[in-house]
This record gives sequence, structure tokens and C-alpha cells, in this order.
Amino acid sequence: MYLTFVFIAALVLPVPIMIQAMGKRLSPYRVVLEGIFAGVIGSILIMIIASATGNGILDTLQESVRYMAQTLAKDPMFGDLLGKETTETERVQFFTQVYGQAADLVPSTICIFTAIAAYIEYTILSRIVKPGGALALKMPRFREFDLPRNVIIGWVIIFLLSWILAKTGIKIGDLLYANINALFNFVFCLQGMSVIFMFCHKKGAPKAIAVIIILFFLFTGLGKIALLLLGFADVMFRLKEKLS
Repeated sequence: MYLTFVFIAALVLPVPIMIQAMGKRLSPYRVVLEGIFAGVIGSILIMIIASATGNGILDTLQESVRYMAQTLAKDPMFGDLLGKETTETERVQFFTQVYGQAADLVPSTICIFTAIAAYIEYTILSRIVKPGGALALKMPRFREFDLPRNVIIGWVIIFLLSWILAKTGIKIGDLLYANINALFNFVFCLQGMSVIFMFCHKKGAPKAIAVIIILFFLFTGLGKIALLLLGFADVMFRLKEKLS
């Protein structure tokens, strides 16, 4: 139940904050960032309340993972799939590890969900909200999306700190490392996607072609890595400027 409230907060809270910020004629990215902060902070407060009432969301998810792992391990179909020589205990450990890793990424998933929701909500609000009688500033085209170069420095520092903490053997260290990694992978992939959109734009190709290419990358293991590296390279060497 609390997890549902978390995602509702992530979806709803950015709206009033962004409407208020639009009246200040701030950069669309700044407005969306304020909306993301509101959604994430609201989600964190709900998680704290859930924990205080003895219904910690992450603990509840881990309990669900254990139950699901035990259920799947008893299914003969999965026994055949993983090999008849594997014991039920080994199958339980396998499913616990797989689904446990997904459950550990809930914090970064909430942040990513909030960011996507806030971006879409701003795009809609900018067409209907009129602060001071004029339409709000429109969000720049996605192909113009650019992370500042100093994000690389921030990424290296945060990544190293979380990696060192993870190596101490503390559970929260592993959790922090996994979520920081997921968040930075997400933003660099966004940068890589913007390069593909810019390339297709310069070549006169329809946006649908860019979408198809991105979907192909997202659904292949090497494609995700290529998208990530493309985004990283664009931040470092400003590939889109060269395309322009």
C-alpha cells in the first residue's frame, strides 16, 4: 500500500511546484528539477513514515522476494529450466538474488519515474499554464538535451565514494552503489538518445527512425552499453555541436 502512495506522490507532487516555478520564468530544466526534488522528497517522507509504523517498504519488498523465490523454486517448470540437478535450496538462492537485486533498485526507480513524469507533465503544463498572462517557456527539444561537463566530475566522485562504501561490506553501501550506478546510467543514456535524435534530425530522417534505433539499443545488452558510451562521449566531446 505504501509503495503505491510513494509512486502517487512522485507523480502528483511535482505539478504544483512546477506551476509555481513557471511564474518565475525559470529555465524549463530548472523547473523540472524543482518538480523532481518535490516528488522525490515526498516519496522519501512516505517511506520514512512507513518505516516508523513498522511497514518499511524495502523490508516488505525483500520479504515478498523471499516468498516469491520459495514459490518459484517449487515450480517444476523452473526446475527443468534451471536444470534438474539443482536443488530447491539452490533455486531459492538464485531467485532471491535475481529479484532481490531488482528490489534494491527501488530508490533509483522512484527517482527515474519522477524525472520522466515531471518532464512529461511540464511539456503538458507549458501548453496550458499562463503565468502572468503568457504561456510558460516551452521545454527545449529532446535532441538539444545537454548535461553539463562537470557532471563527469560529480559522477566520478559519487561513484568512487559509493564504491568504497560498498567494499566495506555494509549493506547500505551495496544499496547506495547500485542505485547511484543506475541513476547515472539513466542520465547518460538520455544523453546518448539525444545524440541519436540530433543525428536523425540532421539527416532529415523521421523521428520514428530515431525511436526505432533507440528501442533496438535498449532491448539489447550491447546496445545499452553503446547508448551509455555515446552519452558519455557527447558530454565529454560535445558530439551534437559537431553535428550542428
